[in-house]
Amino acid sequence: PTGKLAKMREDAARARDTLEQVVTRANMGPQQELEEQGEEEEGDDLKLAQPHSTLASLSAGLEVRETAGQGRHLVARQVLEPGHVLSRERALAMALDPSLATNHCSHCLRYSRAPLPCTSCSLAGFCTSSCRTAGLPVHLRSCRLHCGPLFSLASSRSDEETTRLLLTLRIVTSQPLAFHLSYLSTPSPLSPSSSPSSSATAPFLRLLQLKGHLPLLPLPHLLSCSLLLLHLLRALSYLPPDTSEQQEKNLLLLLTRIHAAVTPNIHATFQVV
Repeated sequence: PTGKLAKMREDAARARDTLEQVVTRANMGPQQELEEQGEEEEGDDLKLAQPHSTLASLSAGLEVRETAGQGRHLVARQVLEPGHVLSRERALAMALDPSLATNHCSHCLRYSRAPLPCTSCSLAGFCTSSCRTAGLPVHLRSCRLHCGPLFSLASSRSDEETTRLLLTLRIVTSQPLAFHLSYLSTPSPLSPSSSPSSSATAPFLRLLQLKGHLPLLPLPHLLSCSLLLLHLLRALSYLPPDTSEQQEKNLLLLLTRIHAAVTPNIHATFQVV
């Protein structure tokens, strides 16, 4: 059939392009590859012509307002021509849909015909050796989630709640426990205005500044998710046995705040569908 033939041609073309990219990256040095990735991310087609004075990810042609009837919304300050880039911001965290793990990179999420597997679980894959080097330390903190018999069913689901839980888990395990304990030891750790800003803490400050819409979320369900995440972190050996009760309480508070921010602000495939 004509449709099937077109699909076969499309798959063959995609496979050819993927192999060409893998070969090209394999022949690059680490520095050259980083420079090329930087050029891709900073492409002229998506650059903000003039960034907003206070919100660097927005165009200067926009203004953020908040009213009782409409909530937070954007208003144009000027006439915006077609093609004007309104907003640009890198994702704070990304989690791959488990159903795509066999042919997508777990680090950059690019399509890959034959991803390099994790050396432990062989389920997570990476498109290049550099992606595996960058993504493997983060993946290993939750690797048992893929290969453990108690967790494999949960990690293979792709419903909305599982996606949110896995993304929150990804955000927390992207840093070692010592980072969170140091961050939570500040006088007001969940107050962005009073927390010290650095290159390491900046992503978490941005996360805490997101609107969590806590009054609209069912509190018992939110606490249940946070407790489940805490038990998962303990089962994955992310929390050592000597973790104090106060440290666990602080981490539970952080899990609740992060999950409350993830729930209304996530951008996932099920929303597109």
